Amino acid sequence: MNKVAVIVDTVNEWFNPKSPYFLGENKKYRSKMKELADSLRKNKIPIVFIQHIEPDGEVGFQRGTDRIEIIPELGRKKDEPIITKVRSISPFYKTSLEETLKKLRADHLIVAGIMTNLCVRSCVADAWDREYKITVVADCCLSDSEKTDKAVFEDIKNTRSDVELVPLKSLKL
Repeated sequence: MNKVAVIVDTVNEWFNPKSPYFLGENKKYRSKMKELADSLRKNKIPIVFIQHIEPDGEVGFQRGTDRIEIIPELGRKKDEPIITKVRSISPFYKTSLEETLKKLRADHLIVAGIMTNLCVRSCVADAWDREYKITVVADCCLSDSEKTDKAVFEDIKNTRSDVELVPLKSLKL
């Protein structure tokens, strides 16, 4: 299997106390994401970052600001692609993600990121429709509440039983 990690929308906007999208400091989440990125690189698994941008004039996620930058804990390398999606939930919709995954010969996606119930869920659903094997690193996903995360993971288990949901400590690379 050719594994590729897709890290969804893990950008500064979510962690900026002045942002209307502020999810809190979430130091534990940020630490887990660093651990995940370090482990992926150690195991030579490519990482593709997804970056959400809103159109000019919208609130938050504005092009040209540091709020849309990948969080520093992930230590993005210059050779790790950033796929930008504009005002869409799915990382596959009107982006170069599918083309990038084909170039990397991906057939197994490791998915993590923000928001579990929106962009992460959409990534999983659209990847599943494209017949990728999918592993979701559950404790490396974040939304506005653990209750929301649990509901999404339960729904994925019930509707796409072949999607693997694992905590970071159980991730097999």
